[in-house]
Amino acid sequence: MAKIKFNYNQWEKELFKRKYLILLSVIFLIVSAVLYHYVGLYVDTVARGLPADIIIDNTKSIDLGFLYGPGLWIVFAILLLYPLFFQPKNLHIVIFQMAILNIVRDIFLCLTPMLTPLDTTYLITAGPAFFSFQNDLFFSGHTAFAFLGFWLFKDKKIKWFFLAATIILASTVMLMHAHYTIDIFAALFITYGVYKFGNWVFNRKKKQK
Repeated sequence: MAKIKFNYNQWEKELFKRKYLILLSVIFLIVSAVLYHYVGLYVDTVARGLPADIIIDNTKSIDLGFLYGPGLWIVFAILLLYPLFFQPKNLHIVIFQMAILNIVRDIFLCLTPMLTPLDTTYLITAGPAFFSFQNDLFFSGHTAFAFLGFWLFKDKKIKWFFLAATIILASTVMLMHAHYTIDIFAALFITYGVYKFGNWVFNRKKKQK
């Protein structure tokens, strides 16, 4: 099993070498976050309808707020901090992939403005007000970003962490009735598609050099 090593000189060299790519990726991520804010406001305004869901309709919601908010922010933190310190040559790729996933989710949210299940234990105050919305459902961001981490990193330890995080967060939003079943399962397939698209973009750039 590969061991995680930290070499300061090499770390500094890799970051400096890709400083402009990292900056562009960060700007792209910020733009996607601002876009998500306005999409969330839009969806909360226009959302209509309560789709039938065989699991949601036949189970009771459970309050797992202690996992819902903190769990997602831990995933975000490790998605950024792990490559920052241990894979600096891939930092811009990770940030770029996160931004693409966020933008793809924004598009799907606009296309599927549904209401959250009535018995959800989700609290709109679970995160910063800028990112807290009631009806940002399809597809599950909790599931998607954790699953993206599983695909992005090769080290087995970090892959197992993100796989466990995917299962835990997907179960959390399901048990809280914060998402419909389709939101969770669709997130897995869409995230893989986004990951493959991002790989295609960067592989194409390498071939052009």
